[in-house]
Amino acid sequence: MMEQERYSILYSSPTGNTKMLAEAIQDALPKEDCDYFGPCKEVDSDMLYIGFWTEKGNADHLTIDFLNKLKNKKIFFHARIIHSINLPQITRMNTDDFL
Repeated sequence: MMEQERYSILYSSPTGNTKMLAEAIQDALPKEDCDYFGPCKEVDSDMLYIGFWTEKGNADHLTIDFLNKLKNKKIFFHARIIHSINLPQITRMNTDDFL
């Protein structure tokens, strides 16, 4: 049997809306495999569930700064979006970083 991958659920949520989405993801995944649940910070997990809110049509600046520091991670994004987002502003992120 294949071992379940360790993961972390991280989010930026000043109003609590994105945190509610993160909690729904947490409820759907095996709790014993979760390394961390909370605001964005450096973690060791290879699989990251990252939630953010939009700021001027893009991911908020704290999340962008956090994403720009990541390398060799598998990422699932979840967001509370009111406007369309423009993820290319994540300047140093490259899809090769996640393979």
